[in-house]
Amino acid sequence: MTTDPQTHSQPDPAQDHLLAKGLCRPLHLYYFADTHLQQVADNDPLLSDAWKENPVPNLPCSNSTLLASHLDRAVTGGADIILCGGDLFHFPSAENVALALRLFGACPRPVWCVPGNHDWFYPGQDGWEDLRASMLPRLEKIYRGQASYWSRSVQGLRVIALDNSTYFLDTEQVSFLDRELAEDVPTVVMMHIPLSTPALRDATVAKHGQAILMADAAGRTRAGIDPGPTRHAAGLLRDSAQVLAVLSAHVHFPFQEDITPGKPQLIPEAGYRHGYRWIVVE
Repeated sequence: MTTDPQTHSQPDPAQDHLLAKGLCRPLHLYYFADTHLQQVADNDPLLSDAWKENPVPNLPCSNSTLLASHLDRAVTGGADIILCGGDLFHFPSAENVALALRLFGACPRPVWCVPGNHDWFYPGQDGWEDLRASMLPRLEKIYRGQASYWSRSVQGLRVIALDNSTYFLDTEQVSFLDRELAEDVPTVVMMHIPLSTPALRDATVAKHGQAILMADAAGRTRAGIDPGPTRHAAGLLRDSAQVLAVLSAHVHFPFQEDITPGKPQLIPEAGYRHGYRWIVVE
């Protein structure tokens, strides 16, 4: 890498290099997140009038052009797989889903996604785990029926995805992570909410006024939610020799910081600002 992984800076998206043993060949990953697509029918009953009058974030181009630009960049750049780290959508409208499925279906590379918090709620809706459970079925085809967690392999590299879009992980997810990391396979872990680290925490509080991060020392609590599994998962990610890097998003600014020495957490600029990262595993 051309930048010190223990500092935060905006690297050239082409210069994230991860070293792994046993790969069949070098792999090129295109990683983006936070496109916040807003394709929707005017009469969608779940879309509030307040948001219609002031749509935020303001996209720089049409929804289809924005998503297609990411997929085209990945393909022309030689990506082996395309990873989306959540908040593909700003809300789970049928039109958003149809747009993404059409473009993903036309893309010659696999597109693997994990949920972000905006993917499953409309602006103004209240709720966390219960709301997510009620809305995620709308997105089943986006996540291939596996939204909570999955593991997929390509040319000797394992990609694990965890849905931490409520800021917490449950015991089933953490048991899955524990089992997967018991196998000696080089692994990249993708989840929407970043793991709290010191410099990232400072930058996030400066931008957002609070630490919107996972497993933060002074982080969120919620009635009925045991934070123990989330803390255990954070320890697994830090300690596992199999984990090469954590890919996250959510904060809408590019960042890189080691979660332990030599193991970076990589965050791209928001996808609706055309942000992305190229990751080469070799």
